Amino acid sequence: MRNGLQIRKTNDKIMAGFIGFFTSSIGRKVVMATTGLFLISFLIVHCAVNALIFFNDRGKTFNIGAHFMGTNPIIRTIEIVLIIGFLVHIIQGLMIWRQNRKARPINYAVRKASQNSTWYSRSIALLGFFDFFKSQIFIDALSKSKSVL
Repeated sequence: MRNGLQIRKTNDKIMAGFIGFFTSSIGRKVVMATTGLFLISFLIVHCAVNALIFFNDRGKTFNIGAHFMGTNPIIRTIEIVLIIGFLVHIIQGLMIWRQNRKARPINYAVRKASQNSTWYSRSIALLGFFDFFKSQIFIDALSKSKSVL
């Protein structure tokens, strides 16, 4: 009986450490980086499949790739994981932003965003929003059609 109690206490400590890591600032940033890499891998695969259109075979290779991406159950499951990863990425980003805001509630004295950064870096949330809906329209088009060309 005593060994069972010790194992349970050890498991509780491990779980508390695990949860504590993912609720810490570093843990949240690790989650943010991991989901970001996952989203980038989606973009690479997305671009690779779209690049199949450049084969000079009247779209046959592209249609094969699009059909594979639209009908493969593994890919369809990964789409769900992608949406979850996207949501986790957004939520973690907002949580990190809020945590940083609480750590320094007073704004910096000089804030000349146009001199310190590009428009793209200041508008990344807006661009990400549009990119998400563009990809959803593309996924919807792929799932509704048998042949894209």
